[in-house]
Amino acid sequence: MPMTTALDFYKTLYGTISNSSRNAYVYSDEKYSYADMRREMMCINSALSGKSRKRIVLFARKGFSTYNALFAILLSGNTWIPINPDIPEARNLDMICLAEPELILVGDELSPKIAEYAAANGCEVIKLEDLISTGEETEFTYEDFAEDDIAIIFFTSGSTGLPKGVLMTHGNYIPTVGNILDLLPYQKGEVFGDYHDLGFVLSVSYLFTCVLTESAFCPAIEDIERMAPITHMIKNKVTVLVTVPSTMARIRTMKRDGTGDHSLRIICLAGEPLHLDILEYCFDKLEVDDVFDFYGSTEVGCWIFHHPCSREDLDKYGDLGVVPIGKPLPGNGVRLSEQDELLISGPQITPGYLSGENAEKFLDIDGERWFSMGDKVLDRDGVYICKGRLDSQVKIDGYRIELMDTEAHLRSLDGVDQAVCFVAKVGGHNAIVAGLVGPREIRIQEVREQVKEKLPSYMIPRKVFFIEKVPLNKSGKIDRIAVQAGYEEMEKE
Repeated sequence: MPMTTALDFYKTLYGTISNSSRNAYVYSDEKYSYADMRREMMCINSALSGKSRKRIVLFARKGFSTYNALFAILLSGNTWIPINPDIPEARNLDMICLAEPELILVGDELSPKIAEYAAANGCEVIKLEDLISTGEETEFTYEDFAEDDIAIIFFTSGSTGLPKGVLMTHGNYIPTVGNILDLLPYQKGEVFGDYHDLGFVLSVSYLFTCVLTESAFCPAIEDIERMAPITHMIKNKVTVLVTVPSTMARIRTMKRDGTGDHSLRIICLAGEPLHLDILEYCFDKLEVDDVFDFYGSTEVGCWIFHHPCSREDLDKYGDLGVVPIGKPLPGNGVRLSEQDELLISGPQITPGYLSGENAEKFLDIDGERWFSMGDKVLDRDGVYICKGRLDSQVKIDGYRIELMDTEAHLRSLDGVDQAVCFVAKVGGHNAIVAGLVGPREIRIQEVREQVKEKLPSYMIPRKVFFIEKVPLNKSGKIDRIAVQAGYEEMEKE
């Protein structure tokens, strides 16, 4: 679906909303049409009309009106800043203080400190339900959209303890959307399962493709639906799942032999290494034919690499234990540094961070701007393999190793569903420690015996411990810091 400019993109998006007769939202017995979506969007636009290029916080949990509000913010030519009320108040306040919004659209009651901030700083606060209940509708006028206008500000974890705001322009993320529509076999009328925080960059990959294919959003509202989505997926006939591999690991734990009554057609996985055992589960137990592995980051407009998975991958990449991130999406330049760090150029690179930090991640090479992804990759005949974060490299007995390699081999053991490795002191020396999840506990000697034929001694864990489940962060990814902290607490006892 070629869209040459941001203005073309938004006209196409709104044209789809205005003309579709399909459902735009389904959740249990709740259903709303695209006509309902357009009507609510115009009501919300009554508070946005006349504003342009303003920072607008959307403080709301997921629901039909939340989707409508974020699209209204973007279509009115303003900047969408997603803030989740379920995140601790202090962290949300940090993000809002950094963003300095002009307006906060509220789906839920503001927490006291954020309400105090708004009052003290002249920040307008409007409840979505008040805008919608008035019935006042204001049509979108399509003010000029410049490619380098800031469309979204996503917040990620920062090394200083404060969140880090990543600026995303229209020109950064629109190419991702176009590439996804060109590459994936989406049909009209899909049902997109939405299991992640809208402030997680993964949302870019499905918010716009859902609308442009006249499909329906199906959000997880309750905590149990996010953590264990299989029942939600079956009940709501979800056909497209865009998520992190950890979600599939949880589904496998609940439905080890799969389930024959789901409607899934397409699975897109990103954000973490896609291990071959998870891919095998998708193919052989869930019997989904179209599985895709994507790779990217907030700083590069969501996704920049893709790999259409096949059953042949299970043998072809068996020595690696993971699926490759594949090939770059059209429009992106790729090169490797002397340390094999992945560097990216092209229109998808963020103009920078909100506070101007981490300038060293942006490089000028021969007059071209590049972004350092921080991942070490291997180029295997034009197909790229991610070997992990450069900072996940560790030195044991003088050998430099990747913890991902050890994790992949541990996951292949009978009785191990997930493995999280880190380095800790064991007997006064640095050694690999592994936290394992599985249906049975395995003794360290049993682990060492099973992997010693595949791994050198310095890559074999010196200690293993079992955890009931792997803790996850707000984005649904493995919280590695929490795993190690749990181990350290256990060692104190």
